[in-house]
Amino acid sequence: MSHDNPVCKGCGFEIIPVMADFDDPPPEYCYQCDPNYPRVKPADLERLVSVPAAYRKLVELNIVPYFSACGSVEFLNAEFIFDARQQSEIVERTLHLQPFAQTGSGDVWCWTAFRTGASGEPEVLLIDDSFKQVVVYAPNFQTFLYRSALEDASGRREIAPDELPPKILGMAKILRQINAVKLADDLDAIGARPVKDYTPERLRGQLRFLGLLSEEEVQERIKRFLGPEFLQQEHGYDFLARG
Repeated sequence: MSHDNPVCKGCGFEIIPVMADFDDPPPEYCYQCDPNYPRVKPADLERLVSVPAAYRKLVELNIVPYFSACGSVEFLNAEFIFDARQQSEIVERTLHLQPFAQTGSGDVWCWTAFRTGASGEPEVLLIDDSFKQVVVYAPNFQTFLYRSALEDASGRREIAPDELPPKILGMAKILRQINAVKLADDLDAIGARPVKDYTPERLRGQLRFLGLLSEEEVQERIKRFLGPEFLQQEHGYDFLARG
């Protein structure tokens, strides 16, 4: 946890600024806990470029824009998303994209209006904060949540070992809310595993990955549930110009 950011008096989580610095004085509550924060109306989601039905349902259930089960994803609040066309450099430079979440390092997940998956919903792109790399990350919102949980479960992210199984099981519950039953079943099975050392031999002595499955198992699941085309989907920034 950073010492520079305040802690919410409601939930106790660190309050992370979204693509901007805090005003002075900083807020006492995160937007999820602030009783005076304006809540998004589901009908307002029509204002976005492309809003998956699964995201819409999680908004209606007040699970999005932030839930602790998704340890590596920082969701932009819905009101910020509505204003992103004025505030986000990504949207200014590529009008067919809609940012909806970011990583702790500042990379941004976007829905795209120019690529749709087999389900007819917008694919999810991951754009690094330097605008040098674009990853076609998942074919829809459900598999985006699933893949992010797989990557958490691999132990390669900074999640305490005792917190990892509850996070994965929590994501399984969320996926059941949006009828992604097969994905939820798989995460339930992963969450029931013991935490083990999955550090690759070449990295032993430098890093330690305590997780619930190996990197090879992550890749196999991406291939099975998302499709083999999502294993190698790194592109340069000019990829976005195709829209």
